[in-house]
Amino acid sequence: MTNKEKKERIQKEDGKAFETFNIERDITYLNPKYTLSKQTANVMTGNGLLKVFELNSSQGGPSFIGRWDGGSCDPGKTERYDLDIDIYRVSREEKRRFNKGERGYSGHHTTKVESDRGYKYQVSLCTTQILAQCRTSTAPPQRELR
Repeated sequence: MTNKEKKERIQKEDGKAFETFNIERDITYLNPKYTLSKQTANVMTGNGLLKVFELNSSQGGPSFIGRWDGGSCDPGKTERYDLDIDIYRVSREEKRRFNKGERGYSGHHTTKVESDRGYKYQVSLCTTQILAQCRTSTAPPQRELR
C-alpha cells in the first residue's frame, strides 16, 4: 500500500473518530515535574494521529502523548475505542519496555472506566525515571480522562 493510499484510507469516513472535543480531566495525581496540555479539542492529522492530551516533562524526562486508537483499518477488523499512551524523548529500548510494561515501565494501555456519558479512561504512567514518585507519593499516580 502506498502512502497516498494509506492517507486516503485513513481519511475515509467509516465511523472512526476524526476529532475530540469537550475533554474533561479529573486529575488524582500529577507529578510536579510534568505539565498536562490544556487542549480540550483535537483533529486527526493526515497520517491518522488523533491526540487526546500531551504530558510534557519540565526537567528533561520522558514525555507522553495520549492518542485515540481505533484499531486496525484493515477490512473485516473490529473498530476499537481505546486511549493509548506513547512515550517520547527516550531510547528505542525504553519505548519497547513502556509499550510492553516491563522493568519499571507501564502505562501504554489505559483502563476503560464505566461512564454514563462519553468515554472515560484511567491513566497511570510509570517509568524508571519517575518510579520513586510512583512508590512514595501520598496519592496514587493516576489520572482519569473523560
